Amino acid sequence: MHGAELVDDTPDAVRDPSSEGATAGSAAPARRIRSWRWGATWAVVAVFPLFAMVLSLARSGWRPAGDEAVIAWRSWDVFTAHRPLVGQFTVGGSLGSNQSVFDPGPLLYEVIALPARLAPGIGPAIAVQLLVALSLLVACTAAVSVAGRWAGLGVAAGGLLLEWSLAAQLAGTPTWNPYAPLVPFAAMLVLAWAAAAGRLWWMVPLVFLSSFCIQAHLMFVVPSAAVLLVSFLSGVFAARGLHARVVRPTLVAVVVGVVCWTPSVVQELRPGPGNLTLLSRSNVSEGVFGWDFALRQLSRGLNPATLVWLRPPKRNMLPGHGPGGVAGLLTITSVLVILLALALLTVLAWRQRRYPAAGLALVALTADLATLFFFSRFPTGGALSFNYVQNLVWPVGLFTWGALVTAAVAAVRAGRMPTPDAALGARGRRRVPGFSRGHATAPWAVAGLTVVSLIFAVFLYDAAPRYELKAGERPDEVAAAARLVALVPGPPQPGQRLFIRVPVRNGFDALMDISWEMAAAYQLRTQGWTPVVTQDICQQLEPVYCGRPDDRTIQVGDEVPPGAQLLGTIPAPSGPHPTLRQVWIMSGRS
Repeated sequence: MHGAELVDDTPDAVRDPSSEGATAGSAAPARRIRSWRWGATWAVVAVFPLFAMVLSLARSGWRPAGDEAVIAWRSWDVFTAHRPLVGQFTVGGSLGSNQSVFDPGPLLYEVIALPARLAPGIGPAIAVQLLVALSLLVACTAAVSVAGRWAGLGVAAGGLLLEWSLAAQLAGTPTWNPYAPLVPFAAMLVLAWAAAAGRLWWMVPLVFLSSFCIQAHLMFVVPSAAVLLVSFLSGVFAARGLHARVVRPTLVAVVVGVVCWTPSVVQELRPGPGNLTLLSRSNVSEGVFGWDFALRQLSRGLNPATLVWLRPPKRNMLPGHGPGGVAGLLTITSVLVILLALALLTVLAWRQRRYPAAGLALVALTADLATLFFFSRFPTGGALSFNYVQNLVWPVGLFTWGALVTAAVAAVRAGRMPTPDAALGARGRRRVPGFSRGHATAPWAVAGLTVVSLIFAVFLYDAAPRYELKAGERPDEVAAAARLVALVPGPPQPGQRLFIRVPVRNGFDALMDISWEMAAAYQLRTQGWTPVVTQDICQQLEPVYCGRPDDRTIQVGDEVPPGAQLLGTIPAPSGPHPTLRQVWIMSGRS
């Protein structure tokens, strides 16, 4: 194997073992070992910035706050009787519904659960970054298995570019459910390419990553589901029918899917309308932005004049912004031209039986069309969430351009080659001229990518605390939460209860109603206290936390029963509604 190849136009699944003999059978494990070796080589240099980010967060004393504290809190419940069966509360899914609606599943909580138990502070961030690192490793290996070592290099370089352009999101709020799946979603697109080319064993990690993305946030539902379905159908077609090497990986992938979705199904089967049913019923009575808006948003990732994945996202970008008039028409036209080019490349590659190139273009086209559909259905009432939903364009646009360039080059090269059957060697391989450069260039490529990765890692190690500060003055929030928790004398004793008194009623009358209070609730939860929340915030949690006050060990509100002892007073961090929190404790039931 002397360079990048769009290899194995006839997949392993359709080769005749009798024609290859024992030599081919013994060569398959060697090829897999080489794929993992090169994939690990590229992935290692691609994850240096992730390790630097974790070290930087640990240095700055990072602790979950705000929505991340709720995520960590619910992950803590995975090993308790209150195991979560749904994901985070979703504003978009709750539009038009008179009931609380949540993201489809709790897989994000389950990924974080064990590290959160081992290290309640930095553990959740470590868990997410480990998942990101593993996603890059699997994606690089899948690319090597389909198209050779230089494809793995391209995926690693794309991962570095994505980490750089989304550094503020990944370093500022690393466990937040709209941001945690961004890199795994990009890796999922690479795995979908491998599956679409006929390598159906890649469906196993593909099902897990797609389930993770879908359950984490609604913006990943349509793109992930569409890519998963199309890549499977393409892979079966490339493998030329159902047989043992198709059925076995399919069955394993189904088992993985069943495991990932069991909690959501259990919740759905409970009395009353389940969360998945409520999600399917949710509507947008205020209206949607439509296809014009969707084309303009996708153009930010596809139009050569904008290409947002080459720069950090603008946090103040609102749905109504974007080019209009002639500029808007040219922008929309550029998107349509790129989509048409992907469709033509897919058809051309299929006709020439170049399944890796066809799968690459098909997955990119599917991701683009699914993203278009998502933005066309984006509710006008959810405009405030657009600042984080817009980040979906980053991985989609980056993958689309990588697929477009690679598939186009492969099509040009294929036109200079013999017919497909004549081009196939004894092992069913066909090299793409112009990509092979021999073994001598590999060390230089590794060295170059390592230098780039280390430079970015140093930058991120220094910048992560600044990103964190911009994410809502987190150090002040965490410090205020720590002062509140410090007043509490350890875990609760039998019959002991806490009372958080809010003297000023200004809307922030629940323990979890602002970011620092969410951080305090999580820290108290790790010490054994179980909060009860008021109706104002109850909708953001499962009903288990919305019971009667005497069902829990923490109560929030103005009323403090006689006999309670004042532990201290905590000023909230400076903000539009500075308040004081009085912490009381009482033994015995009132």
